[in-house]
Amino acid sequence: MAKPVTGLMFVVEQRREMNITKHPFGQTNDMTLVDLYKLTHPNGMEVRITNYGATLVALTVADRNGNPEDVVLGYDS
Repeated sequence: MAKPVTGLMFVVEQRREMNITKHPFGQTNDMTLVDLYKLTHPNGMEVRITNYGATLVALTVADRNGNPEDVVLGYDS
């Protein structure tokens, strides 16, 4: 027979919405406009992607100490 569990505390998480913003990023040689989409999650994670080949520009996540760091390798722009 299972023992009853006592002392449990239930935590109800509120539904948090992700935020999406769009900014002009530049244009190609043939004058096609390129936009930068920034998706941010309430926990601090952030990704920046262009609409030109879905190029990943930045991915910011918390390091082991909780500090936000961009983990995409490449050149600073």
